[in-house]
Amino acid sequence: MSKVKKLLKKIRFVTYLNDLRIYYQCLLFPEYMAKRIYIGMCKRIPNFKNPKDINEKINYQKFHYDMKLWANLADKYLVREYVRDRGLENILIPLIAKYYSPEDFINDFDNLPEQFIIKNNNGCGDNIVVKNRDEINKSTLLSQIREWYKVGRFGVLTVEPHYTLIDETIILVEEFLVNTECSINSISKSLIDYKVWCFNGKPYCIFVGYNRNISDGSATFDLYDTSWNRMNKYMVEANPEHAVSSIELPKPQNLDYMLECASILSNGNPQARVDFYNINGHIYFGEMTMTSQGGYMNYLTQEFLLKMGQQFEV
Repeated sequence: MSKVKKLLKKIRFVTYLNDLRIYYQCLLFPEYMAKRIYIGMCKRIPNFKNPKDINEKINYQKFHYDMKLWANLADKYLVREYVRDRGLENILIPLIAKYYSPEDFINDFDNLPEQFIIKNNNGCGDNIVVKNRDEINKSTLLSQIREWYKVGRFGVLTVEPHYTLIDETIILVEEFLVNTECSINSISKSLIDYKVWCFNGKPYCIFVGYNRNISDGSATFDLYDTSWNRMNKYMVEANPEHAVSSIELPKPQNLDYMLECASILSNGNPQARVDFYNINGHIYFGEMTMTSQGGYMNYLTQEFLLKMGQQFEV
């Protein structure tokens, strides 16, 4: 074996040991590791015992609330039943199929439509967009989906304990949504994601993401109040991939109905973020998030994080 290969093998082994050490630190000392992540992401020392801003309060909730309820809301399959129970089945993205193993999914792959979205019920940002089924390398796709079955790893490393309580990993295949509005397509290369922050069932603000690029993780973001007044002064460019919008987006169709849906779905929770797509005048439910960016949001100013923290008690 050449010296270069030996060195690369040693580096990979050391990296593996370091990843394993961090994993078990998060597993055994979650609150301590949450503080470390918070400091690294937010560049300030948190106060989890007497929380003030929304990040601190989310982390307080992690260690003092019933995480099983949060697990059911974070589970992208079980949350569909929650949406139905709230009388909003009409806003669910049509589900084409579900699978309980990567092999079952691949074996049925050729029977799926030409275009669809693949989701993992237990995770964050794992969506796979299939625009042409016949161009997909099934071997590569199988390897990618098998990574989803490392149960609990995501929730442990981000110290989001409710993800580790999701019982099983399910592969969801949903309908591929297409926006035909020229005015929107001229602004965004991806669907616009409307993330409605709610406190005690009342919508407070709308965090908007668009121009998403799955391959490199880049996106553009903006912030609006519930009357669609822009509040970009509270936005921070936390990393080079996430840009603050330089333009004002058009007010979405059916904004009032979208806010009504957010209120219905978030009711009963001190804080929740409910995500939607607003396509061709139809509202679609995206997901419900109790720990936005794990409770380490660094893309909003500290002033606004404190304003959000003042909207609910823990």
